[in-house]
Amino acid sequence: FDKASFNDILYDMLRDPDSSVVTNCILVLNEIMADSGGMALNRAVMLHLLNRIHEFSEFGILSVLDLVPRYIPANDDEGFQIMNLLDPVLRTANAGAVVATIRAFLSIADAVGKRPGDDRDEDSPTVDDLKHQVVVRIK
Repeated sequence: FDKASFNDILYDMLRDPDSSVVTNCILVLNEIMADSGGMALNRAVMLHLLNRIHEFSEFGILSVLDLVPRYIPANDDEGFQIMNLLDPVLRTANAGAVVATIRAFLSIADAVGKRPGDDRDEDSPTVDDLKHQVVVRIK
């Protein structure tokens, strides 16, 4: 794969206008890179996929949502931006997508929430506060 730069081609194909092509690229990249934890994620790739999530099939939505817990937002604002992009998925009839979205919300809360001993300002929400807000929003 390295000699033919298939990985680079597959990453380029994540920008394909056809969402089923993008879904298949995600699956193939995850399989090829399974030994290193799956496809590499960065802010640009994650936000691109989440901005297009409404275009995917139910299976494609689940493929994208499975990536979110592996991504660690750079800061609180990015974490909340991702949560805002995922919020409409909670209104879908697909129970698997709702559960995957909740899992994504909880992983983001773990990543961006303030922990004891953090030197962030006092107004920053704690991990427990964020998880409580996720539960309240879901009800």
